[in-house]
Amino acid sequence: MPRKRGGARSIAPVQLPANLFAQAEERREAARHVDWKFSLYPAQQEIEADAHRFKTVCNGRRWGKSFLASHAAVERANAEQGLVMLTAPTYKTAKNGVWAHLLNNLPAQYRAVHQSDMTVELTGGGRVLVGSLDQADNLRGAGTGLVGIIVDEAAFVPDYAVENVLRPMLMDCNGWLLAISTPKGRRGWFYRYWLRGQSGDVQDAAYRSWSMPTWTNPTLPNIEAEIDDLRNSMPENVFQQEIAAAFVDDVGQVFRDVQLCELAKRQVGKDGLPVPIPGADYYVGIDFARSGSDYTVITVLEKLDDGTLSLVWLDRWGRIPDEEPINRLARVILHFQPRRSIGEENSFGGVYMAWMASKYHIKVDLFNTTGQSKEPLVQQLAAAIEFHRLDLWPESDPLGKVLVNELLSYERQETAEGHATYSAPVGYHDDCVMSLCMAVRAAEGELGGDAVVGGHIEGSVEDWMLQRWEAPAVERGGVLVPGGARFGRRW
Repeated sequence: MPRKRGGARSIAPVQLPANLFAQAEERREAARHVDWKFSLYPAQQEIEADAHRFKTVCNGRRWGKSFLASHAAVERANAEQGLVMLTAPTYKTAKNGVWAHLLNNLPAQYRAVHQSDMTVELTGGGRVLVGSLDQADNLRGAGTGLVGIIVDEAAFVPDYAVENVLRPMLMDCNGWLLAISTPKGRRGWFYRYWLRGQSGDVQDAAYRSWSMPTWTNPTLPNIEAEIDDLRNSMPENVFQQEIAAAFVDDVGQVFRDVQLCELAKRQVGKDGLPVPIPGADYYVGIDFARSGSDYTVITVLEKLDDGTLSLVWLDRWGRIPDEEPINRLARVILHFQPRRSIGEENSFGGVYMAWMASKYHIKVDLFNTTGQSKEPLVQQLAAAIEFHRLDLWPESDPLGKVLVNELLSYERQETAEGHATYSAPVGYHDDCVMSLCMAVRAAEGELGGDAVVGGHIEGSVEDWMLQRWEAPAVERGGVLVPGGARFGRRW
């Protein structure tokens, strides 16, 4: 029988399996048991399992904080079926640090990734949002379903971000907070939270904190030898902070025990310079003035038989006509005939050194000062002072006083990304410090890099000398001399 037009059409109801939702929950429950690409070691497991609401972990470098942060974020988000916010000091550290670590170590079958807002939807039912705290107010409305917050590199996060933004977000959900970081002095919210975790007072019952030096990580290879090497090559305050996970009072001070090194004495001969000792090994460092308020400084060190470096000459002057610094530097270098000289290449340094090489046939190795190259250079000087391998002029000497004051005021600070920066305080100078750094590097070589052989980097001076031997003749003082004319016993 034909169907009538316009008649009602009956639709059979869809029959859903009775156990559909139970099956979905079973799959979600199975996905909560993540098969990670790594395993937490016992100390990390203890911290993650601890039930305190506010947990603070002060750890040394390479302890594994990123592993703990990623693991805790996913496990707690799945267990509580909510949102865990995983934060870092800046967008760069968030994206290249915790976000990249999370994606690299969480297998794909347990996640759906939203790159645009750095969010991971977990197949186990939870959610992880990675956020940066350089503009913390942007996170105020992102806490729907929030159950907890993890702060990576917490010591480098300003108080405002935590106390004005993150902490209030935890009130209505009674959420938890895990802060993990290497320390940064006895200040800031991270240090205060750590203290509350140690107090044992009733009002701090929700807080717990741990100190985890680098050597508590059992997965690091050859750890005892590595720690011994670091202890003997790093300044004590840097070692205590970065490796021993200690809150250090004078973490901003770079050079310690400077006054104990004031053991050298200025010696002056008839020409105003000390008389060189025959057969002695001298090393030179040069820092060039970059502006009208800066100084050009040349430092000469003598390496004694026991390896101690002793300051034998220091000279310092402001901006003067261009050729005069060349003549002044050349006079000192030709007088001492150092085994190696290093000058800062930045600004006019490279030009001056090329000029001096052309005019006087003097070889000076160039050092390009960058944020990355400066830290090991400065720490090498700090270690030489702290381990008493360097004798300096005392404060009773006018230039000795300038040098000592620069050393004592020199500062170490941390960027939001956790990188160290070294400089004099605003309005002060560090020309003597940088010249001394260059001289120490010339004498000791690059630690862990170029080996010093016979006082200079093997091959570099010989190659340069070979080029000079073959250089064309030049006129000097009206006299034609070979281009490779050699000055003194070495050059």
